[in-house]
Amino acid sequence: MKKATARAFMLSYIPYCYTVESSLGIYRDIYHQDHPFTINKWKEVGYKIAEAFKQIVEKIIVTEGNALKRKQKKLKNNDNSFA
Repeated sequence: MKKATARAFMLSYIPYCYTVESSLGIYRDIYHQDHPFTINKWKEVGYKIAEAFKQIVEKIIVTEGNALKRKQKKLKNNDNSFA
């Protein structure tokens, strides 16, 4: 990764950093038709990226919470076995 890129800079502060690039300000749809990236399309893309990131974070929180519950249960069972 180039050290001078925005992504490289942000990765030094945030463990997850992504950049969105568009070629000549256009995107190609599933029918291979080119469309300009308007401000509303950029907002839509940003919203979808934020929603996906939110889902990832929520899954991490649930996964970590479940792991913590398993550890607590194991510790409680170990404490009870010594009583």
